[in-house]
Amino acid sequence: HADLQGAPLREDAIFRIYSMTKPVTSVAALMLVEEGGLRLDDPVARYLPAFAALDRVTGDADEGRRVPVQRALTVRHLLTHTAGFATGGDDIRAASALLQAQAPEEAADLAGYADRVARAPLAQEPGTRFRYDGVNTEVLARVIEVASGQSLGDFLRSRIFIPLRMPDTGFEVPAAQRGRVMALTRRDGHGRRVLADTPSARTPVVRLRAYDSGAGGLYATAADYLSFAQMLANCGALDGVRLLRP
Repeated sequence: HADLQGAPLREDAIFRIYSMTKPVTSVAALMLVEEGGLRLDDPVARYLPAFAALDRVTGDADEGRRVPVQRALTVRHLLTHTAGFATGGDDIRAASALLQAQAPEEAADLAGYADRVARAPLAQEPGTRFRYDGVNTEVLARVIEVASGQSLGDFLRSRIFIPLRMPDTGFEVPAAQRGRVMALTRRDGHGRRVLADTPSARTPVVRLRAYDSGAGGLYATAADYLSFAQMLANCGALDGVRLLRP
């Protein structure tokens, strides 16, 4: 069912796709790589100077000192979630607290998000450990903006969504289409399905974040995302439109 009243699911229902946004952002970055506007092993600081002098926390879980990193953070590290950002884990509590203190998700745009992340120390040397988290992809999203000269939303719309005929995919849903957005629910203490108590559930046409969240902010229909997935399955092309080389 599409809502708490038992309405049937529509074929054109709009979903919050959350982390399924990440592959879209990664494709955008790889398109720029193929065009020469970005290189996988470029230092992130080439595009975002705030990342030029990073340090990391070393020591035990709660008491650590900051030391300079020994290797540059690269675009490839962002794409592979090996940047070393302090994203959860009991083993990196000190570094995680310092990143959380910067409150990057409260930034007004991706530029502000990236600047806040750059002010916090890393938890590990770049390229030494995999930690899946949205911070990697949000910083990558800002790199895309700088390398392309466009906002992330404009780049995705003009270079991916329009060519692949994905009309219902974006960071916002037009108010007139609100009725197509799937209800976001949870189970209460009695096992009943109730509306989740989050801004995204209460007002389903709003953005997940104030900025274009390349890590989790898109809305899409199943048909739209199928087009994107089919493009990947077809080695970068769909219906005569090629986004990436095989």
